[in-house]
Amino acid sequence: MNLLDINSIERSVTLKATRERVWRALTTAAEFSVWFQVKVEGPFEPGKRIDMIATLPGWEGFKFWFEIVEMTPPVRFSYRWLPGAVVDDTDSTPTLVTFTLAEVAGGTKLTVLETGFEGVSLEKRAKAFQENTDGWRDQLASLERYLGRDA
Repeated sequence: MNLLDINSIERSVTLKATRERVWRALTTAAEFSVWFQVKVEGPFEPGKRIDMIATLPGWEGFKFWFEIVEMTPPVRFSYRWLPGAVVDDTDSTPTLVTFTLAEVAGGTKLTVLETGFEGVSLEKRAKAFQENTDGWRDQLASLERYLGRDA
């Protein structure tokens, strides 16, 4: 894997839900915790650090955090975090995760873009990139299942 090619991840999914419904699932701690499979407390607000503990099988007990950068309802939600297994790595800088919501026929197109992997230490970058590439695939599928329960 060429490290120059692993600076960003982009994935999109069309969800059979309104933008407002998808927005709530992304930005309400109680809903986010269900589909993202984490324990989280407190409201999501710009500038706030959110501490989490994974409940996802295989990652149970893993502690991580993100700091909310932007909440522009119901269009864009972004946060910074240290990706994958680089949590608490003093040699890395956080990546930026941005969710963009657009109305489309039949629902909402959700695009997640994670940028800034060049700030992850070289010895951890490829692993973090691969974990998050797989992770976003799985998390978007989890969100789609979660929202499907409303149908």
